[in-house]
Amino acid sequence: MTIAPDTHERLLAHARDLILLEGVEGFSMRKLASRAGVTAAAIYFHFADKGALLQAVMASGCAALRQAFNRAASVADPVERVRQTGLAFVRFSLENPADFRFLCLSAPAGISRDPADPGLGDPAQDAYAFLLHAVAEGVAAGRYRPEHSDPRVLTQLFASGLHGVAAFYATNGHDPSFGLAPPLVVAEAMCDALLRGLTVSPGQL
Repeated sequence: MTIAPDTHERLLAHARDLILLEGVEGFSMRKLASRAGVTAAAIYFHFADKGALLQAVMASGCAALRQAFNRAASVADPVERVRQTGLAFVRFSLENPADFRFLCLSAPAGISRDPADPGLGDPAQDAYAFLLHAVAEGVAAGRYRPEHSDPRVLTQLFASGLHGVAAFYATNGHDPSFGLAPPLVVAEAMCDALLRGLTVSPGQL
């Protein structure tokens, strides 16, 4: 059987879109085959079963999000790296709306990354771990206020704020009645407001 080299990625994209449309409960390999224009045999050539396919869809989206942070990885200052990561997250939501909805809005029950995935918790492969590592580095350097010393709390607070911006534009961005400001302008303001309230001023270092 001849398999086109891009079939694997096409199947992941079609599976993601089908789950967004019908939910996990409405997803089936038969529907995926029909949507992708392939045979069931082609799907099973790439994925052992439905569970493996669903995990691969989640892993693919997570990998794309982590790749969106690559530019921020070169920023030496840990607080500025956090800021650039927040902006990269909002850009990702705008440039990859289907992946953003799948990962961050729909949160499909029953789909998760394989807990045995060696990339989990590795800042080089895991988007959340990347942000947590940057925050922890800033805490260790005394860049955050003493009352904000738990990197987990800081990371989740920051991520929640930027997630809110991205989700707001994902759900309301096409409604002209809001008179929306450019999303990255709002994202920058959110990053600056959060970091201004959480970090110490240069004179306090």
